[in-house]
Amino acid sequence: MIEVVICSVYDKVGLLIALSVYYMRTEQMNPELLMSGIQKVFEKETELLAQRHPEVFHTMSQILNRMVEKGVSSHLGLDKYLRPAYVIMQGILEKTLTDAKINGVCELVKSYIITPRMPTPFLRSEGKELDEVEMYVATDFADYRKTILESFLEANNTIHAIYCNNARHVVQATDAKGLENYDALLARYEMALKDLPVLNLEMSKFPAQIAGAIYDVDGVRIAIESLQVSQIDNANHSMWSIKIGEHADARFAELNEFLKNHSDQGIDIL
Repeated sequence: MIEVVICSVYDKVGLLIALSVYYMRTEQMNPELLMSGIQKVFEKETELLAQRHPEVFHTMSQILNRMVEKGVSSHLGLDKYLRPAYVIMQGILEKTLTDAKINGVCELVKSYIITPRMPTPFLRSEGKELDEVEMYVATDFADYRKTILESFLEANNTIHAIYCNNARHVVQATDAKGLENYDALLARYEMALKDLPVLNLEMSKFPAQIAGAIYDVDGVRIAIESLQVSQIDNANHSMWSIKIGEHADARFAELNEFLKNHSDQGIDIL
């Protein structure tokens, strides 16, 4: 006997969506899959930027091409010109990870931000979209990062904010409103935003080369570095880099060693 099953259009659509999510989840996250996602977000996010700021778009295109070809992109130059391109690329990367989590492409996304004090974007009062950012106003990028990182947290991705244990006292004296903003985010995202003031050295003695962000996406590692990342300085040269996959292994090892020697409690980011 042959059974005839009649499905509505809505049932078929639902089935297709379920199957697509299933197949996305069965494809294990890897650097190539990650780069494919970054390229798609890059094309969407930079359409207006290419017209308004072609010089920034040109540098970002170089960064993307190097990441695709080699898994790593590094630039040495004036921070004033490199910061916009690399900060926006970092935002595109984080937006890619947020989309991947929401769409079921990956299961676990962890980020570690290591700086002298709590991350500057979390101290800001208001966020900004990319098309609202003035390219050479450094505080605008902190506002842009605030928007990106809050979306990152909304997707139940985890951010570990690792900083010096005297930072709260310093920030309370210099930016009390910023500290209020940070504490409000801790309350709002208590499961996703991990507050870790565990570095047992003063902010003034924090080594600049340690500052940066790293990510683990279902075992795929990403590292973003900059010698200027802990301060806003448009006058000096800086080295910026983004590393994906095995290229990020050395950075993870470096930060693990630093945390082992300078934290009040054990933190293993490997």
